[in-house]
Amino acid sequence: MYNVVYTHWTDNGKRLFANFKDEDLFLKLAKLSINSTRNYPTYVYTDFDGREYLSKHLKGVTFILQEYNIPHGFWNLPKLQTYSQQNAPFLHVDLDCYFKEPLEIEDSEIITEGIRIHDLPQKFMRHFGMTFNKPLQIICSGILGGNRVDVFKSLYIMALNYLQGFNIEPVTYQHLITLEEILLTELVKNLQIKKVKTSFNHLQRDARQFSYRIDEVEKDFKEYALK
Repeated sequence: MYNVVYTHWTDNGKRLFANFKDEDLFLKLAKLSINSTRNYPTYVYTDFDGREYLSKHLKGVTFILQEYNIPHGFWNLPKLQTYSQQNAPFLHVDLDCYFKEPLEIEDSEIITEGIRIHDLPQKFMRHFGMTFNKPLQIICSGILGGNRVDVFKSLYIMALNYLQGFNIEPVTYQHLITLEEILLTELVKNLQIKKVKTSFNHLQRDARQFSYRIDEVEKDFKEYALK
């Protein structure tokens, strides 16, 4: 049996709505997401402010209180921390993702939202002592997990090691991708990787379709509210 896990790091209440400025949109997405994974044990890893906030809005989940020490700008590191704490097969879902029908998880060493081509500048990889042929085919982390929990524990340790004494100004999205998705892609290149088969909506996956996806969220939320 897989567990479904989420991460909600609020930076001491400064990021209650994650990267969204619109609280209503964030809550609709979170409720849709939790509702669509309810056929699995579901856990939300969060800080004190996140637990106080989300517990008023989300039902049917277990909150796991966390302490975070996050280097400035590396807001995806809490997700890596959540990955590393898993001791059973799991699927991590971002709160801006939800499934269009009840989630069904197909067992695999690694499960991902998808594989995408990313032409990352070599200068970002050199920060981490990595060089790869381009373009890269990297794992997407909006939906991510599997039964090889040892890999995710290694990912977190390696990420922390890379960040020791690391001074980057400013931290960019490219740095975040390198720390998580590219490093993980290198770690799992000899493992079985499956894509999630249940159809889903990941709102921030493609900025060019952002407005269209908001309309889709509104439609799905109305249907969900009627159930």
